[in-house]
Amino acid sequence: MSSLFQVTFTQPESGWIGLRLSGPDPVFEDSFSHIYPTLEQLCGGLCDVAAGASARRVTFLLEPAELELGISLIDGGDARLTVDLYSDRRRYPGAQTSRVFEFSGPRSAIVLPFWRALHKLEASLSASDFERAWRKPFPQMAMASLTRIINAESAQAS
Repeated sequence: MSSLFQVTFTQPESGWIGLRLSGPDPVFEDSFSHIYPTLEQLCGGLCDVAAGASARRVTFLLEPAELELGISLIDGGDARLTVDLYSDRRRYPGAQTSRVFEFSGPRSAIVLPFWRALHKLEASLSASDFERAWRKPFPQMAMASLTRIINAESAQAS
């Protein structure tokens, strides 16, 4: 059974990784830079949501534009993923922004597709090749924390 929400990362190349988010209708696709600790922050935000808290916002640098991903908890254990596009790094009331993607569903329907995509990304290259292509190491500790929380949540649900 395929999920309504899917996440795909491309292999890193020259400090860039492609990101594709797809839902029942909307699709968002772009590439982001290594300059921010995006992958580590994404793992941390997913840990928050998997543990039942609203996630911190995660910024994806598109140079000069930025994406801001947020996952908030809504009624009944569900969550809402929002992705907003800013023209640059400025965040102030009235800053130019547009919502480019939104998806709501069970927390696991958001967290697990990200985890699977991150796991596939981590396995796509050796640690040294990943660091050379991305210009930073894969956040193995943050990913291990996310995996532990997901496994604990799965064991609790069983």
